[in-house]
Amino acid sequence: MSRLIYGRDDVSTLLLTTGYIRYSTTAGTNALVERKGPRLGLLLGGGVDGTAFQTDGEGRDLFAS
Repeated sequence: MSRLIYGRDDVSTLLLTTGYIRYSTTAGTNALVERKGPRLGLLLGGGVDGTAFQTDGEGRDLFAS
């Protein structure tokens, strides 16, 4: 994708300029809700603080797991 956008392979710039990545399948959603499957990582940039995703008990619990 970076080759299409920037004309060269530049994964770092592509990731730094990505607003969000959406993964949406029934199996994927169920795995997230049921907390099954491989652990996922969340990359935050631009001074974003992870506490923004932990505004309630469910958010804190999901973010922690």
